[in-house]
Amino acid sequence: MSVTREELDVILRLFDDRRALIAAGKVQRWEVTKWVVTANFALAAAAATPSFGSVRGFLLILVGLIAGMGFVLLWHYNMRMTKVRGSLRNINRFLKEKVVDIEAVGADKFTTLKDADYDRQEMAIFYGASMLSFVPILVAAI
Repeated sequence: MSVTREELDVILRLFDDRRALIAAGKVQRWEVTKWVVTANFALAAAAATPSFGSVRGFLLILVGLIAGMGFVLLWHYNMRMTKVRGSLRNINRFLKEKVVDIEAVGADKFTTLKDADYDRQEMAIFYGASMLSFVPILVAAI
């Protein structure tokens, strides 16, 4: 069964929409990581100055809250992207069945990854950077 040009246009727009959502999710994850690390390093620098000596404990708690919020936001954005990838997989399946066999043109290597594992390495780096941003205030507090 073939599809009409209008139906193909709709499917391709849906495909492009999903790709744009994934790209936006990647930007959001990077922004979260960037701001968590920046805020925690700034608080560590403040804790290292003698005038902030009396509030180092408060700054330590604040850094922990910022890192925790960063972890939650990273998880949230990653789950949103995982759901979008799931819907993209459905679009790919429709394209394969109704339009063109995407495996025949070499696009199957992207469909074999599990959605939750797709960005595992990138997420490990982002989570690691957020966690390591906690270290400077520990050094400053000592």
